Amino acid sequence: MSQKFYAVTKGRTTGIFTDWSSCSASVTGYSRAQFKKFHTRQAAEEYLSRNLISTKPKPKPSSQTPASGEPQMRRINSPRIAKPSRPESSLTSALPVFRIDLREALTLMQIASSPTSAAHGKPFYVPAILRFQDPRSITTEMVNPTHEPPELATVYTDGACKNNQNRFARRGGYGVFFGVNDKRNISAPLTGDNHTNQLAELTAIDKALDEIIKVALKVKFTIVTDSKYCIDCITKLANGWKQKGWLNAQGKPVANRAIIESILDKKALVNYLYTTCGWDDELEFRYVPGHSSDFGNEKADELARKGADMDSSEDSPDFPLRLPF
Repeated sequence: MSQKFYAVTKGRTTGIFTDWSSCSASVTGYSRAQFKKFHTRQAAEEYLSRNLISTKPKPKPSSQTPASGEPQMRRINSPRIAKPSRPESSLTSALPVFRIDLREALTLMQIASSPTSAAHGKPFYVPAILRFQDPRSITTEMVNPTHEPPELATVYTDGACKNNQNRFARRGGYGVFFGVNDKRNISAPLTGDNHTNQLAELTAIDKALDEIIKVALKVKFTIVTDSKYCIDCITKLANGWKQKGWLNAQGKPVANRAIIESILDKKALVNYLYTTCGWDDELEFRYVPGHSSDFGNEKADELARKGADMDSSEDSPDFPLRLPF
């Protein structure tokens, strides 16, 4: 594992730390703590020199009485002027700066106040602590007072699409496999039009995140998929697309934008919950080659193919089907 460096610009102790436990002791519970993770000491030092926030107290005005014979200044109370509202960026000043960018952090605030994905338009589960507590005030002591390490778990996702040669007859499905006899396993058809294998793969990850959020304060997951497209979209390409107004390298609108944004919102929420628990590292995505005799991938593929065979009407009793295997 590569060395990591944590630059703390505002906390109980400022400076550079080489382990998370020392960094956490400096920033956890500290009001508006600011810090960032780097992979090289040089980058951490450059960030520290640019952003170090001075904790030196401001000098107090002199209270000495003017000498005899000197004119005394009389204080005149001026009308109170309302302070301008804080910029949106100040809402996120207490969030872990190495986890969530500004857009994701603001989206997190929306999710916390109203458990609805702004990007995807469908409700999903949000931990009660975020619904009833200001996310900026949540500390590790509130959610993980004994600093327990997370349970580690893996979920496999896959998508399938039939009749790819005929765009009007395509039928897509997705599968989510948590384990044998796990009630969270999902097999379901895609809804709407323009079914593609890529959309099915992304939908499987999106649905897996719904379940991951529910236990994110206890369990740290790795999402395993045989789609390099999905991993690249989520971990490499999305930031560039957002900066270009969701246009790809050819200047065309990014395909599957809505579901990708939904995944990014939920991923940001999961990473925030992991950080709140005092855990290092983010939600991990891992690639496995398809049809490589990987048990979890084969089960997810089986669930996805079953989903593609289902009736996609939401009124169907088979939608969605949760299978125990």
